[in-house]
Amino acid sequence: MHVAHNCRLHNAVIMANGALLGGHAEIFDRAFISGNCMVHQFTRVGTLALMQGGSAASKDVPPFTITHHINTLAGLDVVGMRRAGINSADRLELKKLYHFLYRAPDHGFRNALAAAQGQFSSGVARQVFEFLSVAKRGICMASSSRATGTQETGED
Repeated sequence: MHVAHNCRLHNAVIMANGALLGGHAEIFDRAFISGNCMVHQFTRVGTLALMQGGSAASKDVPPFTITHHINTLAGLDVVGMRRAGINSADRLELKKLYHFLYRAPDHGFRNALAAAQGQFSSGVARQVFEFLSVAKRGICMASSSRATGTQETGED
């Protein structure tokens, strides 16, 4: 594991063996950086985000998401949200928001984000909006091969 200069690790961050953080990276509460993951300098990893083993991010990783490969979202971390105590109504809101932003943006991500702010008002949705609104390096986008947007089957 390597944490470079001027990194900010918030509360309860988990980093596995071989994880690498470039300078000035910021890792938010309860994020999980799996083994052999790389986070580029000045990149942010959001609250409760999970980076799958061997993945890399040079763009910001939104809260509550799973990242795989390079700068690619695999979906929402439903298991992590449940373990963190996020209630089912908020998990459902996040699932709808994820689909709104990543699965139906015919008019582009930024336009979908602006439209979503008028439709989603929960605290967890606001947390996502705040994170995305200050992204400077770009934002990891969803894989086109992942149609469901979640990493677990079930009611959420």
